[in-house]
Amino acid sequence: MQINVVNIIIDSLLANGKCSIDGLGTFILNKQQPIIDQDEQLITVPKSNITFEDQVHEEIRLEDELLKVYPFSRDKAQKVVSLFANKVVNALINFDQVELSNLGQLKNDKEKSGLQFTSSATLQQIIDASQPDVDLKPFLAAKVTAAQQDQQEAQAAKASLAKQEHEDAVQRAKARMEADRIKSTKAQSTQSSLKSPTMEPVTQSTQPVRSHTPPPQTPAQPIVKETVVPKTKVQDTHPVAPQTHKEQPSPDKKITAAKSEMIPPTYEDDEGFFSKYLPWILLALLLAALTWGMKKIISAASTESEKTEVTVDDDRSDTDQMSQQIDSDNTNTEDTHTDQGQATSTQQKSESAKRKVIQPSECIIITGSYLDQQNMDEMSSKIRMMGYEVYTEKYGYYTRVGFKFPCDDVNLKLFIQEIRANISKESWYLIPDLSI
Repeated sequence: MQINVVNIIIDSLLANGKCSIDGLGTFILNKQQPIIDQDEQLITVPKSNITFEDQVHEEIRLEDELLKVYPFSRDKAQKVVSLFANKVVNALINFDQVELSNLGQLKNDKEKSGLQFTSSATLQQIIDASQPDVDLKPFLAAKVTAAQQDQQEAQAAKASLAKQEHEDAVQRAKARMEADRIKSTKAQSTQSSLKSPTMEPVTQSTQPVRSHTPPPQTPAQPIVKETVVPKTKVQDTHPVAPQTHKEQPSPDKKITAAKSEMIPPTYEDDEGFFSKYLPWILLALLLAALTWGMKKIISAASTESEKTEVTVDDDRSDTDQMSQQIDSDNTNTEDTHTDQGQATSTQQKSESAKRKVIQPSECIIITGSYLDQQNMDEMSSKIRMMGYEVYTEKYGYYTRVGFKFPCDDVNLKLFIQEIRANISKESWYLIPDLSI
């Protein structure tokens, strides 16, 4: 896998403004504040430059930026950074300068006793393009037009609201006028109905008939006319008082009489037999049904309890018979149990002996699987430094790297823990088949 460290440094400078390299120093992008010209409505950005310092800053480190781009472990990233720094330092020692493609030239200035950095033309163009001057006139014009549009929308909404309120007021006025007209027509109809001759009450005359033979009069007593009440088919409950003299009805009395004749008479019917006693009959039937249902439930529960008692007695008799049979069988099977127990114990011992792992005379530990030949060489050299025989085998696209060792009298669990601590954390046993 080819790793372009210089491009990672450039990306870190543009994104974070700096990039620190362990063993070398720090590249810093010096940014200046923009200048705002209110008269010209323009924001001018001054040109930025890149400098180099010998000190290492802990905020933005090159190994952290590598981990964001490549699927490395931290040890691998530190190793890549150290290799890059060693190459740059060797070039400075041998040639007093080093050319970093697309980044610039790093030179050893002996007069100033330090390193001087000159950025490349392409990088300077990239930095200038990322910080262009900003003309504020289009933004201000867009702001003015947006404010005008908002004002127009507010005016249109206000006009539509006023129009809706006017329409609502007109509708309310129409409804009020219609209600007044209906009231006036009703009043006129009632007045005309009261004044019309057809609405006068037609009543059967119940005037008493005067007798043609007046009673004898005495000079000392006033003359009282005798009245006779005619007989009708239906007798009234209230007696009619005799009229002594005829009075002329007033206009107000005529109106009240007409109104009373317009109202239909109401009659009160006597309650029948069913309307009086039907609810009580239904209630009595309901109570009778409830009592009958309760009796049925109680009788069913009592029968079930009797059945359960009988079954319990039968079960007890069955259990007594079974206990007698078990007692008789126990005497016959005591001798057989002892023989069976001895047989099962021997079988368990043989099975436990089979389950024990047979430790071979030679074991193999795999410390890693790799695609890159450089990684395989590094792991092989590390194993040889520990004094073991290197073992490799192909596994698909990968190559397993490990070592062989005699393991007759070795504690496999403690040994793999030691190898994981000293060589590789990912070590595991290929032979024997153990998971530790």
